[in-house]
Amino acid sequence: SDLRLYGGRVSWVVGDAWRLGYSLTRLELDPDPEGETTLIHVLESTYAFTPDLLVKLFVQSNSAIDKVNVQAVGIWRFKPPFGSFQLAYQRGTSEAGEASTQGDTVFTKLSWVF
Repeated sequence: SDLRLYGGRVSWVVGDAWRLGYSLTRLELDPDPEGETTLIHVLESTYAFTPDLLVKLFVQSNSAIDKVNVQAVGIWRFKPPFGSFQLAYQRGTSEAGEASTQGDTVFTKLSWVF
């Protein structure tokens, strides 16, 4: 059996505050009797309002299991580099590589070094 990965990544910088990235990976199995070759699209974006206040977005789709994962994170560094508060949202939780219902999760993280 043979596994082949074909992929490419491009990145853009828009002004001083915005970063964009896109990648495409084609996963080809050989032999592939069940037609499980898949395309994985990944879109990433980061916008920094200030060096210590930023938002990140991550979107990934997988054609073989018809699934889209979305993650959004807001980060505020109030005691850089060790004190921060993060608020995150995720849609698309499941076991790795399995189709599932799209779950929604919101969580926070507070970190501080004394």
